[in-house]
Amino acid sequence: MDDSKSTNRLVLFEEVSLNVVQNLIASIREMKLRGVVDATLEINSVGGSLVSALNLYDNLVGSGIRWTGIVIGECLSSAAVVLQGCEKREALPNASFFIHVSRRKFVINELRTDIPLQVYQDRLAKAYEGSKEIEDRSNKILRSRLKSERLSFDKFFTEEQHFSSLIALEMGLIDEIVTTV
Repeated sequence: MDDSKSTNRLVLFEEVSLNVVQNLIASIREMKLRGVVDATLEINSVGGSLVSALNLYDNLVGSGIRWTGIVIGECLSSAAVVLQGCEKREALPNASFFIHVSRRKFVINELRTDIPLQVYQDRLAKAYEGSKEIEDRSNKILRSRLKSERLSFDKFFTEEQHFSSLIALEMGLIDEIVTTV
């Protein structure tokens, strides 16, 4: 087993997307095969796909590896969900966070005329419910980490504002502010 820190470190330095997450999951699986016990995930991401973020979250939690997540820049939107998959969550003093209550955005680009209207409406309703389930799961993960009584999740996060490591620590989204990586 290679104990070097560099091989036990992953980085999420771009938008959370299917391809990025697939590559990170492949690396997590390779780490498991090598018997890695402790590993680090460095985050500097503007967020992205919530489905991909939840997939990465599940793989971090289910890997059997003790993950330390370190925010070294931005941890915005779905990237904050990924961070919650780490056992220990840290941030540099000037890291920036942004989370919001997921809002269902369902846009119909064109009306399908090749299938009966009722079938089409039923499919749309199922797709809408599927997106609601995903968003509810994301919100539940974020809410589960809150420790501050003074902040209401829904009220604070509907304002859509960036906040500092200090506020993230006070809220319980991170465990510690660190000065070195």
